[in-house]
Formats: sequence, structure tokens, C-alpha cells
Amino acid sequence: MNLFEYKDLIVGKPMHIATVNKDNNPNLSVASDVKVIEENKLVISVNEMVNTHFNSK
Repeated sequence: MNLFEYKDLIVGKPMHIATVNKDNNPNLSVASDVKVIEENKLVISVNEMVNTHFNSK
């Protein structure tokens, strides 16, 4: 998949990032600053993403 083909749908639009921890508690963050930097890479900026990032590991 080439993300540049979907750039108009990605850049400038809110992106929701959801995870679930080992106790099945959901965490949701909304990224308002998303950029396509390569055909298969995004840069996502979220100020309040501590639990969501921790759960994704």
C-alpha cells in the first residue's frame, strides 16, 4: 500500500488510535497532526497518548 495515494484522506484529518490493555480496558487517542513521510510511514503527533502507546507494545 502506498500511503501517498491516500494522503488527501490522511493529512489534516483527525486519526483515531485505539488499543486495549491486558485487562481489556480500551484507550483511545485522537491525533490531529498526521503527515505522510514515506509511502509506508506516517508521523503521528498526539499530546495525550501515554496509555495508548504503552498498550501497543
